[in-house]
Amino acid sequence: MLKVLFVCLGNICRSPMAEAIFLDYLKKLKLTNGFEVASAGTANYHIGKEPDRRTLKVLKNKQINFYHKGQQVQLQHFYEYDIMFAMDSENLANLERIKPEDSSCKLALVRKFDEFAFGGLDVPDPYYGGEKDFIIVYNILATCIEKLLDDYQNHGNFAGLESPKNHANNSSEHDQFTNET
Repeated sequence: MLKVLFVCLGNICRSPMAEAIFLDYLKKLKLTNGFEVASAGTANYHIGKEPDRRTLKVLKNKQINFYHKGQQVQLQHFYEYDIMFAMDSENLANLERIKPEDSSCKLALVRKFDEFAFGGLDVPDPYYGGEKDFIIVYNILATCIEKLLDDYQNHGNFAGLESPKNHANNSSEHDQFTNET
């Protein structure tokens, strides 16, 4: 079983939305038995709280029912999950900074799988915006997750993911993350 954690800052907007979309796609593709999926934040702002009402509204409008309570990334997550997808470069840097050296958990930006990500790989934080900003984030995440799962179905892995050290150094070497690790 492949264990995936989506990560943003507060775990009430982007990462729970990504978790919900990923779970919805898994259900549609009949892949739910092969994955364990969750989300967390790098900050402790919203521990135990439900997702932002605008996140839930956008998901409901897409016929995605979702229940979640905010949590913060913990050190044990680096041993429990196979891969963490960060929503932006700041959260990725925070994950890289706290990741234990002996953890085999891969770290990547979720938008690495967005072929339309011109001008950067950060998923914008809609928290201070309006409902339209949450719709934009939904569309970005749906595109990324569809491509991510397409790669997984076609190749049996999330092809081309960089290891954290290679990502930080902007190295051209790429690791492939498979479900065999």
